[in-house]
Amino acid sequence: MKSPTHPKGVTLIELTVVISMILTLLSGLFLGASYYRNSSSQAVCIAQITQIQKSIRSYQNLEALDYGSRIVETEVIGTDKAIGPLPQCPLGGSYTVLDSIPNPGIPFARCDSYGAAPQNHFPQDTNGY
Repeated sequence: MKSPTHPKGVTLIELTVVISMILTLLSGLFLGASYYRNSSSQAVCIAQITQIQKSIRSYQNLEALDYGSRIVETEVIGTDKAIGPLPQCPLGGSYTVLDSIPNPGIPFARCDSYGAAPQNHFPQDTNGY
């Protein structure tokens, strides 16, 4: 007795299912990579803001300045100054600095990259700085 023969190869439906599964996996990969890149840029910006905050506290201590003391940006920002050249946000934003020594917990610099949601782009704890 002869067994029934099956045609060799794949059907169009099977090929379509495999291609759609591959495309679904690739789209998840691209979304994950985009989220990772955005998160790492945000972390770099937060680290830069933290470093600026620490630099202004060092300047305050070295110059024996009180909280609220007025400072000129050119005194603390620039070559051979407390902060050095003001860094750029990796997301393309710019940093805005205060014109006086802030109280603890208040940042000296703020990034405008996140517009209406700066809490997402800001150090969680500035009390120690």
